[in-house]
Amino acid sequence: MLSLSLLFLALQAQSQATEDPGPTWLFPAIPQIQAVWRPDLGLPGVASPARPEFDLGTQEAAKTVLGVTTWSDKVRVGGLSLDEGHSAFWTKTVVSVPGGGVLGFDAYDLREGLNSQNPTGALKTWDSPAGIRFGGGWDLLYPFVHDHWISWGLEGWVPAWSDGETVLRTGLRLGSIARFDGGVAWRRLDVAGRLDSGDGLWDTLNNGGLARTWDFRAAGNLGDAQWQTWGGYRTIDPRGDSSLWRQFERTIFSGASLRLPILGTATTAELRGEEGRERASVHCDTDGLDSHLEHMLWSTRLQVEPWEPGTLGLPRVWLEYAWLRLNETSLTVPVGNWLPGFAGTQAAGRSVVTRLGVNGSWTVFWRSFSLAPQLGWNHIERSGTLPKAWTAGLGDAEVLAGASQANVWTTGIQVAWSFSGSRWSYRLTRPWSEASGLTPGFRHEMLLSQTF
Repeated sequence: MLSLSLLFLALQAQSQATEDPGPTWLFPAIPQIQAVWRPDLGLPGVASPARPEFDLGTQEAAKTVLGVTTWSDKVRVGGLSLDEGHSAFWTKTVVSVPGGGVLGFDAYDLREGLNSQNPTGALKTWDSPAGIRFGGGWDLLYPFVHDHWISWGLEGWVPAWSDGETVLRTGLRLGSIARFDGGVAWRRLDVAGRLDSGDGLWDTLNNGGLARTWDFRAAGNLGDAQWQTWGGYRTIDPRGDSSLWRQFERTIFSGASLRLPILGTATTAELRGEEGRERASVHCDTDGLDSHLEHMLWSTRLQVEPWEPGTLGLPRVWLEYAWLRLNETSLTVPVGNWLPGFAGTQAAGRSVVTRLGVNGSWTVFWRSFSLAPQLGWNHIERSGTLPKAWTAGLGDAEVLAGASQANVWTTGIQVAWSFSGSRWSYRLTRPWSEASGLTPGFRHEMLLSQTF
């Protein structure tokens, strides 16, 4: 889930790129809205939960994963200057324990930075969680079902010396026919900020909060067809001494996907949706900003590829469509407009944003290596007045650059090597936008994994 709760190692086995566990926004609390503007981040909305690690106990297997992701963007429009950077490093090791159990740990270092300036002041926010978590799981039916056709697992991950996410999960698997998973996760928010109201004096902002997510998933096979559905509930509440910067959130999300053979192709359809309410409050001395927002998001994806790779490789084409509605129900703006990005804003706003994307890749195989160039085109349109309280810190660069519509091209290439349970991949992408004042950076994604 892309709120400030971390998505640790959400590595989908069927995906072609890593799922970054770090957040893609800092302020305020809109989850993964940025993906509407960033085609390289993929389909917006909440993806299905990752496969539980207690499955490795049933299989008596072990794995190690290491990933690195970096990117940075710049926006220069009039007197507004914005720099946004992201880097993430994480590793995870899980080994099986005789009798159906697993033990493991993961370590991570995530860095989010945002610098925003205009003639009235400057705002800098950062989120740099780092640390280690320990976890384990067990297949409770392992001693009683010798062929392990059915399994029932429990799993937990607990942070140590860190502000990481605590996770509790359970799942029931019925052979290769169906499985049902559910869990809860929570994490303390430790986003920090500095605010300069134009007089050269900095105020420190600390967002003390608690992010919680409840989710479930049901999946199964019907012959060659595969289906799954998922959903959940996400909240953010203030905690501790967070009087200068407070965030609230209540969001319901859902999704469904279906993969089936059609005329020799593997066709995958996916639908995601969410609806929620947020509130952001930032105060400086006796003056402050307060904003309430309602948002609704729907996105869909249709992907077609050959059922099996041919002699010329594996071509893949996918279409994506996203629709987002933002409705700022109330807004109180500082008298001096000391928060960058709010000059001239005195009323709540609303907007509807759509994104249509056409993307393709062609994977060529040579022995244990594969090479996959990628090309994509996305058309973004917005109508209405986008609430500035929910865009000034999101990094939705096309809007900050003043474009009511924009075409964004994405070029990229992925190199991978796989052999005997080992995998290495590196993916380089770069979005190219026609919006003036926007300079998106290169995206680097690297993944190393070993399964025993």
